[in-house]
Amino acid sequence: MGQNGPYKGEGCDAYQNAWAFFKKRERKGIPLPNKRRKPNSTSNKKDDNGTASRSEKTGTKKAKSPFPDLSGIHLDGEETDSVPIYDSCNELRRKISSFMRRDGVTQAAFMRALSEQYHLKNMGLQSSKLTRFRNQKGVGSGNTSDIFYAAYVFFEKIRIRDGKPKSNHRLGMEDEWGDRGMDTDDPIQTR
Repeated sequence: MGQNGPYKGEGCDAYQNAWAFFKKRERKGIPLPNKRRKPNSTSNKKDDNGTASRSEKTGTKKAKSPFPDLSGIHLDGEETDSVPIYDSCNELRRKISSFMRRDGVTQAAFMRALSEQYHLKNMGLQSSKLTRFRNQKGVGSGNTSDIFYAAYVFFEKIRIRDGKPKSNHRLGMEDEWGDRGMDTDDPIQTR
């Protein structure tokens, strides 16, 4: 709105409609929504001296990371950043969106996880590249993006770690692209 102060914007339709909306809720006895807070599970663990540990005193706790440890999983061609890709751009966009909806996943942390998938190049992947890739439409749109390669390697490692079988989409892509995988050097023209 760009207006500040107690009476600025009171002539605006949004102000009047919001006032009517909340007044109606108030008359019906519907309380204002409260922000959801994460449950604070503090335990009474003591150290050898019988005092609470530092993290318990400050109320902080180490949360489980939503990012899996993939360091023990190796894909063919990974050391030369040439893993053959058997997913379409649309499929990877779907996987990225699904992963980003998880609790505790931030875009910055996701970008760091994707950057770790490169071994020869020091890829400083930026959120603008991720946004550009996610906003594209089409099966092959974005196939030359650094995000495309890194996301495929990341999600393929997760699939292997979880012991999941190859999807029907993946098997179809293997038949279509053969041993070399989807082309990441030349843009694929899709309509």
